[in-house]
Amino acid sequence: MLLEKIKWTLSPGKTRESRFACSLPIRCGCTEGHILDISPGGMRVVCRGPIPSGCWLRASLEDGRLLSCRVVWSTPHTDGTMAGLKFDIDEATREIWLRELLFAA
Repeated sequence: MLLEKIKWTLSPGKTRESRFACSLPIRCGCTEGHILDISPGGMRVVCRGPIPSGCWLRASLEDGRLLSCRVVWSTPHTDGTMAGLKFDIDEATREIWLRELLFAA
C-alpha cells in the first residue's frame, strides 16, 4: 500500500469532523491503486475503485508533523462515484483519523 505525503490545512476553529484542504492528490488503498482527488475547500473525493477499510494514508500538517489517517469504513464504488470525507482529530496525539467515506451516486 502506498503512503503519500499530504499537506492538510485545518479549518480555523474546528477540532472534530473538520474540513481539510489538500495540496496534492493521494493514492487510495483500492486494488487498482487509483488516485483520490480532494477538492481544495472541501469534503469531496473521486475514486475509481473500491477502498478497503483499514487503509492507511499519510498526512502532514502545515508545521511539518506527519500524521496518519485511517479509513475505518468503506464500501465498493464504481468509476465516477463521489464520496464525502469525515475526520476525527485526537487532540492528545494530534492524530487525524479518516473516520468515514460517505458515498453517493
